Amino acid sequence: MQARDAIGSAYTKWKTFDGRASRSEYWWFVLFVFLGSLLAGLVDQILFGSQGGADRTEPIGALFSLVILLPALAVLVRRLHDIGKSGWFAALPAALGLLYAVSGVMAGLGAGIMQNHGMGGGIGSGMAIPATFLVLGATGALIASILSLIVLILMLIWLTRPGDDGPNQYGPKPD
Repeated sequence: MQARDAIGSAYTKWKTFDGRASRSEYWWFVLFVFLGSLLAGLVDQILFGSQGGADRTEPIGALFSLVILLPALAVLVRRLHDIGKSGWFAALPAALGLLYAVSGVMAGLGAGIMQNHGMGGGIGSGMAIPATFLVLGATGALIASILSLIVLILMLIWLTRPGDDGPNQYGPKPD
């Protein structure tokens, strides 16, 4: 499949989460998203300047991300189907992101409470619960980071391998 056909297919099937997507369809679309993101960032930089930090204004990049969100998710699910995997594997990065966010909140709460009430004392001083939050949050973040690396490697292996020959449980082999 050529680049134009792959991008067109991804947008034509933007809400189709069943069926299969070939390796070329998926990777041409990934290249389109990468180059489109770079271009959107460049346009944002030219139009709105570089303020950096939380004050950054990137409306073009945000709009591009919104436009590609569903087509990117749909083509990812169909690509996973092409290798005989459930599309639910596409949810793994989001689940790990949620674990990382919850861990960050726990660590932040523990650290904030300890900072506001002083670091002294021990278990009897009331610092046991905030310290537990801090340790559990940091441990959760470490586990989420390690699992994210494992999932990244696994997804790269899966997404770069050839699709199943012939039909599989998700449909016929894509063109």
